[in-house]
Amino acid sequence: MDRLLIKIPEVIGTKHLYLRCFRPGDEAWYLDMIRKNRNLLSGTDSFCETVTVEDEKEAAILIRRLALGWDAREIMNLGVFVRGSDEFIGQIVIEPVNWELPEFCIDFFWDSDHDDPEMHQEALAAGLDAVFRYLAAQRITIWCPAEDDYRAESLRQAGFQAEGRLRSNRRMSDGTLADTMVYGLIRPDRGSLTTHSP
Repeated sequence: MDRLLIKIPEVIGTKHLYLRCFRPGDEAWYLDMIRKNRNLLSGTDSFCETVTVEDEKEAAILIRRLALGWDAREIMNLGVFVRGSDEFIGQIVIEPVNWELPEFCIDFFWDSDHDDPEMHQEALAAGLDAVFRYLAAQRITIWCPAEDDYRAESLRQAGFQAEGRLRSNRRMSDGTLADTMVYGLIRPDRGSLTTHSP
């Protein structure tokens, strides 16, 4: 099937959260989120464009790019929100690696005001389930800074296995070289699906 014909719900629900794609109209609150989380975002390759946004016009352009990426099934971004309050707690990025397999790479960050490991795991599980369920993934890969113990533990709890260590493949802000761990999750290991109706 052509990837443009793949149907993915624009809202994916879990017990406590919902995940949705970005649409025009999100720029005002998204700009506030960027300003609050700029230091967190600057440490992730997937958000290198996001971290440069300075005003609402730039935020509006970025939101439209995120919406276009979703519609084209290129780089797909999902915001994570709390049911009932609609508070934004994080973002998940889904990037195709190989449509023939298919394989996808996922990245994510969590809002600085929402340090809740259980919520993080629930959101991550829903994002992973969506990739397996709607995109028919055979494999999901995540690259994790070797020093990020919290992220590594989150990945292990989600069923990922460490598959390798890339030594000195990136430079830290202080100039020192650092390693990156590669984690993989394949379809037979995904466990039970956890998404609910929104």
